[in-house]
Amino acid sequence: MRDSQITGKERLEHIQQAIADIEAFTKDSSKETYLNDPVLIHATLFKFAIIGEAIIHVDLPELKKIVEQILANEF
Repeated sequence: MRDSQITGKERLEHIQQAIADIEAFTKDSSKETYLNDPVLIHATLFKFAIIGEAIIHVDLPELKKIVEQILANEF
């Protein structure tokens, strides 16, 4: 199964992409516009689901190592 072969770093990249997608989806939307657009709501909720699913599979020691690398600009 491919899922078990995804590294913590790859999962964090998926999270980063999902965040960028949410920002792109919502950048020109007011709260009212957002709340009246079911497609936009579902698209952003889907990306939040991706974030949630990805983060639960990142091993904490691996996450700590990656965060340390990010802080040291080595990511």
